[in-house]
Amino acid sequence: ELLSRKRDILNKEKQDELIKLLRKYQIKDISLLGSGTNRYAFKFHGYAIKFATDQDGRIDNLTEFKLAKYLYPHVIKIHEISKNGTLLVTEYIQPFDSFGEMQMHRDQIVKILQDLSSQYLIGDVGISSKNFRNWGKRLNSNAPVCLDFAYVYDVKSKLFVCSNCNQNSMLRSDETFTRLVCPNKDCRSVFLFEDIRRKISNKEHYDNIKNIEEDGYYM
Repeated sequence: ELLSRKRDILNKEKQDELIKLLRKYQIKDISLLGSGTNRYAFKFHGYAIKFATDQDGRIDNLTEFKLAKYLYPHVIKIHEISKNGTLLVTEYIQPFDSFGEMQMHRDQIVKILQDLSSQYLIGDVGISSKNFRNWGKRLNSNAPVCLDFAYVYDVKSKLFVCSNCNQNSMLRSDETFTRLVCPNKDCRSVFLFEDIRRKISNKEHYDNIKNIEEDGYYM
């Protein structure tokens, strides 16, 4: 917790400090899985641990904890979370090794995202060379599973009203689920999920994950 609250060091430095702390307390059998913008992941005793390096990372952990039960089995199983959201314990699944491997499962991934899109849109998981490590497969299964789903939005949210036309048109995902397109034929504006994310304040994020005690238990 103290490490994630430090404001005077970069996230990369926090990740290095985390490794030092784990070694200091002789926590062994750790495999480093990699880092994102706001979180660092490692494997421990067959589980994946997502460590939040800042406030945004804690929101990501809390969001995945709250929504996993609604999105499973298309996403990893979430087991436990620390009270402040710094540590998230999840099912471990080997991510895809390449964009080519993701492409082999393209139709299945698109079908999953289409099925979920009646209620949710998920950012950073569409068919793109930037996103292949956000998907993997369970052992003895050929079905793809989403490993990182922190950017989940209600498809009916006002966030998806096109801001470039006056028709109140609701944006729709393109065929790859990497862009959002206005269906108004006189507009046809295109947005990225990053454009949507910039509109959301931390207060709105926390409103989305309130009453989280009802969705599970804390360590």
